[in-house]
Amino acid sequence: MLISLGGRTYLEIVEPDPLQPQPKRPQLFGIDTLKAPRLVTWAAHGSNLAKIVENAKRRGVELGSVLSARRQRPDGFVLSWQMTGPSMPRADGLVPFFIDWGTTAHPAKTAIAGCTLSNLRAVHPHARQIQAIVTKVGDAPRYDRTSLR
Repeated sequence: MLISLGGRTYLEIVEPDPLQPQPKRPQLFGIDTLKAPRLVTWAAHGSNLAKIVENAKRRGVELGSVLSARRQRPDGFVLSWQMTGPSMPRADGLVPFFIDWGTTAHPAKTAIAGCTLSNLRAVHPHARQIQAIVTKVGDAPRYDRTSLR
């Protein structure tokens, strides 16, 4: 389910479908192994993802390969996008993967509306190391000192 949070921000809620056969391979973001609902990861908008990956790698952060993906919505509209390796371990989900919607209508524009995101706060025992990784990525949103503790 996609829920627009205003502008170019949306929340995507994903879960295994118990009516589908057991997948033959692990699902993205480890969804098939979750024992309880939780925030698994988040995405930051990026353009020229190959350059973002290259710059991060040069600074010692591995974001994985740039992948192309697409899916057809129930109404027949086809979404297509590129993203950096969504399965790369990224500090318990606090370091984002990057996504570029290209010419596809941004999901925040077509998703269910009515919600806003006023704040997102992360707490982690290794906040300084995570902040260092985010800083090395360079193209990620910046955390202020109080937002990641």
